[in-house]
Order: sequence, then C-alpha cells, then structure tokens
Amino acid sequence: MKKWSIALLALLSVVLVFVITSCVPQHPSLLSVKNIYDAKLKILNSAGPVLLDKVEGTVIYVSGSDAIIHDGQTGIYVYKAGFYSSDVGKKVTLTNVIGTTYRDSVQIDFSKGGYKNFAAETLTVEPTALTIDIANNVSITTRALWDFQYVKVYGILNGGKMTFTYEYDKVNKRKATINVASLSSSLSLPYTYDTEATLTGYLQFSNGAWSLKVLSAEIGDSYPGVGVFVDEVVDGKTFKVGEQTYELIGIDDSVNPSAAKTKLEEFINSQPEGIVQVLVKGEKNGKKYAFLFSKDGKTLYQEQALKDGVVVPNLAEEWEDAAIYELLKNAYKSAYSSKKGVYSTFSGASVITVESSNTYIEGNYAIFSGTVSDVTEDATGNVNINVSNWLKITISAGNFKYLFSSTFEQFKNSLEGKVTNFYGKAKRSEGILEMPLYAEWEMFSFESGSGTQDDPYIITKPEHLISVRALASANKYFRLEADIDLAGVDWTPIGTYSSNLSTSAFVGVFDGNGHKIMNISFNDTTKSNVGL
Repeated sequence: MKKWSIALLALLSVVLVFVITSCVPQHPSLLSVKNIYDAKLKILNSAGPVLLDKVEGTVIYVSGSDAIIHDGQTGIYVYKAGFYSSDVGKKVTLTNVIGTTYRDSVQIDFSKGGYKNFAAETLTVEPTALTIDIANNVSITTRALWDFQYVKVYGILNGGKMTFTYEYDKVNKRKATINVASLSSSLSLPYTYDTEATLTGYLQFSNGAWSLKVLSAEIGDSYPGVGVFVDEVVDGKTFKVGEQTYELIGIDDSVNPSAAKTKLEEFINSQPEGIVQVLVKGEKNGKKYAFLFSKDGKTLYQEQALKDGVVVPNLAEEWEDAAIYELLKNAYKSAYSSKKGVYSTFSGASVITVESSNTYIEGNYAIFSGTVSDVTEDATGNVNINVSNWLKITISAGNFKYLFSSTFEQFKNSLEGKVTNFYGKAKRSEGILEMPLYAEWEMFSFESGSGTQDDPYIITKPEHLISVRALASANKYFRLEADIDLAGVDWTPIGTYSSNLSTSAFVGVFDGNGHKIMNISFNDTTKSNVGL
C-alpha cells in the first residue's frame, strides 16, 4: 500500500473516533471538592450533573431513605441513600456521588450510584442565625450557602398566613417574611393566631422561593416575672400567696365561674413544683394586679383561658401592656373562630331574638335587635350604646381600644340610626336591659332587614358579609345589594364543617342578586371543606 493511502486511512480513523466520542454521552469528570459549600457551587454553576469525589457531613434530618447532611457551614439534600432515623447525628462520608438539581433545589442523587461510610467520630451541628433577607436573595452564592442551611431564628408566626416574620438586621430593625411548614406530625404550629416564636429547622429554595422547614419550635417569648408558690385559688381570676392576694388582668370569669376556677387550678398544678411566674403591673386596695405565666415564663395563662372559652376579655386600659394585650386580643379572636366559649354561640335552643325588654328572660344569651338611638363616650373612654331606649350596651375603654379597629367617631357614625343586632346576656336595671359588650364579633349589623323571606338582611359592605357568620345556622334570608371587595380583609369562611352540620354549616338563603364578591383571601391548611 502506498504511503499516502496509509496516512489518509490513519486520518480517517482519528476523525471517526472523534465523531463517535462526540455523539456518545460522556460521564461527568470526577471533581474534587473541599466541603459542601464548594460542592453546591459546582452543581449550581454546571449545566448538568457533576461527579463529586467526596462530600462529608453530619446527618441532621431523615425522611424515608433521604437525608440532609450538614458540615457546620451549610447543608445539602441527599436523595435515596438508604438513611434511617437512627442515623441522625452521625458523621458520614459520601464518595463518587452525582450532584444535581431537582427542579431548582440542589441535591446529591444517590440513585445514580455512589458510596457512603459512617465515621466513628461525631460532629455536632449547631443552628446558625438567619442574618439576611432570604426571601429576596436568590444569588448563586447565597443559594449555595443558605439552601438546606440549619437555622434558629426568632420572630412572629403570622396567624392564618403560615408565614414567619423575623428581624435579620437588628441594628436597623429591618425585617423579612418567609413561608413556614412543620415537618413533624407531633409539632403543631399555632397558625390561627399571631405569636412570638423561636423556630429551628432548615431553609429550602424550591419552586423559585425560599421557605423554612421547621423541626422544632419554642412558642412564645419568655416574660420576666417573680416565681411564686400559690397557696389558694379563690376564684377564676384570683389567688393567694401567703397573705397576699393577686388578681389576674385582662379576663372576666363571671360567664362561667366554676369552669374558670377549675381551669386556673389545673394550670397552676401542672407547673413543675407548682411554681408560676407573676408579672405585677399595679396594686390597689391591698390586691396585686398581674399577668400569670408558666414557670418558664413562656405561656400566658390569660391567653390560654381565653382560647379555651372559660373566660372573656376585660382589657382595662389602666394596666397597659401593648405586647401582652395583643396576645389577649388574638387569643379572643382565635377562641371565637374555633367556636369556643359562650360568647361565640350564635345558634341553639338558648338563643332568642329580643326586640323589647319585655320579651327577655334574664339569664339567656340572646340576639338583641333594635335601632341605635345614640352612641356616647364618657371622660374615661367608656362607650355607651342606647338601643330603642330599652337596651344599654357598655364597652369599657380597654375593650373598645383593643377590640375595634375604627375610631370612636367612625364607630358612632356607623351605628347611629341603624337597626343593629348585638349578642350577649343582659341584666335588668330599673326597667332597662344592661349588657357589657365583650368583643367586636358580638356586634353584627346589616344595611337593613330582619332576616325573613319578605324582609331579608341587606348586605352592601364587608362588615355586613362578615356578620352573616353570626347567623350562619339560623335559617335566615340574605340579599346582596352591592359588589363587595374583600381586599385586605382577614376572611374567615361562613359556616364550618362538623359532625352536626345543622349547627355549624350555612343554613339559610343567600341571594347574590347579580352582584360580585371579590378578592377573598384565605390560607389555612389546617382546615378542610372551606370557602366563602
């Protein structure tokens, strides 16, 4: 064969090998990495999967056969590696593993091969503080550091929204909000009301957004107080320590004195060594007026009693404490939405509609219906509402301030001259019925109407639509006379699901009348069968 033929054949062979190798997918080259952060950077900067020589970390979470490992700096998700719950806390080395992204979350995919080896020594991983506005930072370097980062962060669980607001810049008091989710069926986050909390878990960037997956939670701030041993519980809001009498601020036990006293005794007896914390705010006539906390200072008794429905609020302004009163207000709303407590029972055999003082049997809870003649405010801030000259509604200064979002003038203008319904239990005083109004949801009103087929309740604004909840099971008639925009309204569905739908679901006739209800926002994954 001629020399030129041999040379040409050799050249063709080289070209053929190049073409074949370029057409066959190649296994990624083995990359040497120093730590998990380095590995995640290489994965994020790669167009496809990368082969990593060695990744070391401690197992901090296991789900099925998957796990999160952390090296003290950052963490990474490991998919299908055959981990067990007993592996949590162990140090592990992964070799010759594929690093990739699933959707947009960084992970090691053990289903593609690799080896794991548990070390004899252990590595304790401590959670780090969340010091950036994570929700608005999605850079490559931020994701490499914070995705699956193990964090412990203090802030506010935002009731009903499943979000957590934390302060990431304490010097300038800058805050950020992030979505949260519980990872344990035994861990119940209080999604129905705002509360202070310290959450421990890991961050995850998925579907284009950050979220905090909660492993453990310390609910409530720890309030400073004086530890005491209670000698005697006098009633549902009073107890003695030696010769000193303490009265609890913010609650009224007169609705159900026996249940309130039992609840207070149970709370005190449940504390280690029977010691509770009292935060004294003032003293009058030999009594010390205080807030009562658990021994560790994290659980406010008044808040628990309100949510359990054994007491109602009595928020006297003279014992001002904004942070704690906010807890009490939200506890009351939580109790209302959970249908706990006599003040939220709008249907049932004991509820009657009263349109004059002569038709009211004292001791019953009733719907009082009449025209508001005038609304006045005295020098101390107490509000009086006169209804058809036979019913006097009173609202203490503290109750009005904390339970109504409107100013007094707005409140006055919205009621005077209108047929309005109130709910509660009244007492007779010189021919007049007198009733204390405990909260905003005990006052409900409509533009007009009496709720019958011929005279339905007329709805023209959000407050009227909210008021339908109070009469959901009362077999009343309602008609919409205007478009209702619920943008910005903290909506709670009308009627609820229960084993007895006749007392919880909507039972009545609602005529939409060609109008629209717009911009409803409701987010609570703990509920089912909910809507408008």
